[in-house]
Amino acid sequence: MSQGLDRVLRAKEILASRLMGKPGIVGVGISNIKIKGGKEYVMDTYGVVVYVEKKLPKHLVPMDQLVPEMIIVEGVPVWTDVIESQRVKLLSSCGCHTSRCRPLQPGISLCDAEAGGCTYTGAFRDASGNIYLLTNAHCTKYSVTCNKDDLLNRPMVQPSPIDGGKLPDDLVGYTVKASDISVDGYTDTALINPVSGIDYVNLIHNLNIGFNGRIRVPNPGEIVFKSGRTSGVTSGKVLSVSTDIVVYSDCGARTVRDTIVTEAILKPGDSGSPVVDAEGYFVGQGFAGSDTVSSLINPFRIYEEFGVLPIPYQATPLTIAVSSSDTLSISVKDSLSLTQITPSPSPSPSPSPSPSPSPTPSPTPSPTPPPTFIDYLLIILSIILLILMMLLVG
Repeated sequence: MSQGLDRVLRAKEILASRLMGKPGIVGVGISNIKIKGGKEYVMDTYGVVVYVEKKLPKHLVPMDQLVPEMIIVEGVPVWTDVIESQRVKLLSSCGCHTSRCRPLQPGISLCDAEAGGCTYTGAFRDASGNIYLLTNAHCTKYSVTCNKDDLLNRPMVQPSPIDGGKLPDDLVGYTVKASDISVDGYTDTALINPVSGIDYVNLIHNLNIGFNGRIRVPNPGEIVFKSGRTSGVTSGKVLSVSTDIVVYSDCGARTVRDTIVTEAILKPGDSGSPVVDAEGYFVGQGFAGSDTVSSLINPFRIYEEFGVLPIPYQATPLTIAVSSSDTLSISVKDSLSLTQITPSPSPSPSPSPSPSPSPTPSPTPSPTPPPTFIDYLLIILSIILLILMMLLVG
């Protein structure tokens, strides 16, 4: 990240820590688009944008909610802007995209068997090869009971109950992982363990753009596309990124951090909508909005929390032969059978034979040591002495 953008993010955190949770504050994010006199201007640098329910004259704004025109970070000014936006709400339960659809396609109706109506995000896969179907966590029975126990092990049907989906005919799987949406956080995502025999294809319904298997965060000003249960295929401009936003539902208010805010491309029932760019990058999961803006879960936050990425589109529909949990158990059994060694029976110990007596070897004479220098000297002296005696006698 560039030093300049890092300063902007710090300026955003300063304002967010002071404003989030205050009456009338919708969210705080960063953008390079500034609105002045009803016109949009693309700035050379990024700044901090504050979304409010209603813009008021400065003299009517409480002192602790005033947004300065500039924030100084490390001696460098960062510009700010205030944008009027309606209160953002979760978009479950409200059509198009509401029929029973096999193979499953991102953008069609899918929801908890005891809830209202939501949208199917698509088929994703983790590093171990396990396949999950995704939607929003608030598309479970939690949205009805506000009970955390109703986030997991929930039967999910396609189409949604509001569109005629019912058990057991329309069951597609059970939730096995989900964001804890009872507290503030970064995601609103549920992972569904699919039942055996479900066909899926990651070509977004009626959009004819397939996931390319990769994710990215779009830039402010960029046009993105979505397909959803209620409003079908829509497109809109990205307004800000890294946006902390307050979301309201029957279960209360929750701050969702690091979201992507766009023009209004979502309607009630579009929760879970896949949002992509023109090249098939997954750029966000729709989950909340108002008549003026929509909010997307950052795809990198989904990856960080759940470790899943969209499966690249293939023209031929893929079939989930067994559920992800079955696949996991089979692979574990296979690995055990490959590494397990059946011990051979130990042989009966046999008595050690008594040692045979070794024959006693005959003694051999010790070898004569070789003559030394002294021995040679004595021999020479003896010869000389013998010669002298012979000369004397003669």
